[in-house]
Amino acid sequence: MKPVKLVWADNSANDYPNLQKDLELATETALRYVRGALYVLYNGYELKSSYRIDKGKKHFERFFGAFDDGRYTTVIKAFKDIHNELSTRQMTYYVSKENLDSKKLYGSSQENQADGNINIFGLYLKAPLLGQDSKYGVIIHETSHNVIDHISDQNATYSLAETEALARKDPERATHCAESYEYYVEFGVASGLITPVPDPNTSTGWVDRGGDIAPPSLSFPDNYSVGDGKFRAWAGTGKGSYLDRSSGSPHPVRDADSNWVGENMRSRWLDAPADKTTFSVMFNINNSVDLDTNMIRGRWAVDDEGEMYHVDPQTRAETLVSKIGAPGYGHWTEFVAGTQHGLKHGTNEFRFYIRNAGGGPGGLRVETEKFQDWSTT
Repeated sequence: MKPVKLVWADNSANDYPNLQKDLELATETALRYVRGALYVLYNGYELKSSYRIDKGKKHFERFFGAFDDGRYTTVIKAFKDIHNELSTRQMTYYVSKENLDSKKLYGSSQENQADGNINIFGLYLKAPLLGQDSKYGVIIHETSHNVIDHISDQNATYSLAETEALARKDPERATHCAESYEYYVEFGVASGLITPVPDPNTSTGWVDRGGDIAPPSLSFPDNYSVGDGKFRAWAGTGKGSYLDRSSGSPHPVRDADSNWVGENMRSRWLDAPADKTTFSVMFNINNSVDLDTNMIRGRWAVDDEGEMYHVDPQTRAETLVSKIGAPGYGHWTEFVAGTQHGLKHGTNEFRFYIRNAGGGPGGLRVETEKFQDWSTT
C-alpha cells in the first residue's frame, strides 16, 4: 500500500493533527479486510467439529441475495477492483474545516474515476475504526463508487435493515449498492468469518508424521490455502503433531459444543500434550521489504498459556512479542512484530513456549497474516 495523501482546501490542518495517521490506519485496515473478503468469496467454508458449515454462502446471500453465478462474478470483480485501487494507487483524501464540521455525511467520491480521490466529512471523525459504519468501512464504501461505474447508493440505502431488505427483494440492485459491499465486510469481520489472509507457511496446520493424513471428514479441496504445518516441536517437549483424531480419545476441539477457537480454512490446532512444549517456525524476509513501514501481524491461541518470541538467528537473543495467560484457548490474541522485536531481512524465527497447566489436551494455534510485500520460505 502506498502512503496516503491529505489535501487541505484551507489552513485548518493544525486543528486535526491525528487525521493523517487515522486515515492511514483506516485505509490499511480496509485493504486487509478486502483481501480477507476475497479469500472468503473464493473459499467460503468454516469447520466446526467434523462437518462443514457453508457460512460463506449464507453471508453472501445476506447482503447480495440468493446465490447466483452472475451475481457472484459481479461481486468478486467489484472487490478485486476495490483491492487493486487500495493496494496500487496512492489514496488521496480531500478535507476542509467546512466538510469536517458537517454532520450529514461520512464521505463522497466520483463514480468510475479510479483516481483514489475521496472527500472526508464530519461523520467520519465520529466513526469507530471497527464495527458497523466504521472508518475502514467508509473507505470501502467510497472506493467502490470510485472504481466501478455501476455502484451507487441505491436510493439512499444506508441502514443495515434497508440493505438486507434490498438483498431479499432485488438481488441485482444489491450487487450495485455500495452499502452492500461495506456491510458484507464489516459484518463478516465482526462474526469472525472475514480475517486478514494468513500465510500458510507460518500458520499452524496438520503436521505430516509417518504417513498420517487428515481423515476424510476433515479433508480439504486442493485449491484451499491453509496452514501446512511447517512448525516444529523441540525434541523431548511433546510430539508437536496434529490433534489426536483416534476414535477412542477425540480432541475436545472436535466436539460440537467445544469452547476452543474453532478450526477453519486458514489454520488448525497443533497438539501440545506435554506439560511444556516448545514450537518454532522459520521464515525469510526479502531485502526489498522496507522494515521501517512493514510489520508482521497475526493472532494466536493456546491451551493453556504461553509466550511468543522473535529469535535473532545470529545471537539467538529472544524478544517477547506476545503473551497469553490461562485459559488461552477460547479466544484469539492479536500480535504485531516489527524491528523493535528484532525483525530483520533474511532468516527469522518465531518461537512459542506452551504450558499445558491444567493437564489433559493442550494445543497451539497461529494465523500469521500474509502481505504482498513480505514472503516466507
